[in-house]
Amino acid sequence: MLGQFAKTFLARDAEACADLYAENVPSMIPEMPALLGQPNILAGYRELFCDLLASD
Repeated sequence: MLGQFAKTFLARDAEACADLYAENVPSMIPEMPALLGQPNILAGYRELFCDLLASD
């Protein structure tokens, strides 16, 4: 599972990252508040990847 997450994270695939979470499991994305629920986790990864692209 960790290898799959690393692959999707490095590809900056927000949807695939969010799909790895169960509905009731929080996500702890660095520099963000805890996110609960796949819609919120997806939004968090989209924001994170947007910020990463802006800083490239």
